[in-house]
Amino acid sequence: MNKPVSLVQDGKLVIPNAEVLGFDPQEIRRKYDFERDRRLRPDGAAQYQDVDGDLDHYKDDPYITKRIERAPVQEWDSIVLAQHAWAIAIMVPILLYAAARDRGLGSRMSSASSVEAAM
Repeated sequence: MNKPVSLVQDGKLVIPNAEVLGFDPQEIRRKYDFERDRRLRPDGAAQYQDVDGDLDHYKDDPYITKRIERAPVQEWDSIVLAQHAWAIAIMVPILLYAAARDRGLGSRMSSASSVEAAM
């Protein structure tokens, strides 16, 4: 197993090459593209058979004896949205400060000390 590779060097994001990773990502991409292309058929969705005639019974659910009619379920979960909003509220200033700092603008930002404390 390869040892973990740090993607940050000298405070900047670095994209590792094949030698550092221990494998060639482009070779893996070519392999998967080849396999995908090998399985794609020229007839596309037309390759599938309709379930009519002798196969019509496959449309029925064997565990339901009578049809259930009901209104669609509509549920809203505000907690998930609140968590996302909270994460965005926390991360955006940190990311903006980091971007400004990388461009040499960190000393001009008024909230630099509070953002640095969070990092």
